[in-house]
Amino acid sequence: MGIKLSNSLSFIRSELSSAKKLIVQSYLKNILLYNYRKFDIRTYMICLTINGRHKFYWYEEGYIRTASEPYDL
Repeated sequence: MGIKLSNSLSFIRSELSSAKKLIVQSYLKNILLYNYRKFDIRTYMICLTINGRHKFYWYEEGYIRTASEPYDL
């Protein structure tokens, strides 16, 4: 339970095999800017384990969020 951080695919696979519910997020190291505003793109995928095999289903519609103010360090 709780938040776990990892950059290892094998760790994520082991968590998938033991967890009933799991949220996986990926963060970008470089800031993305559009017209001097930060933005991010959100999409969704469900991962299931059926008979010991992992199945992944991607939801094709996502959305883009932009900041209301220009980015400034």
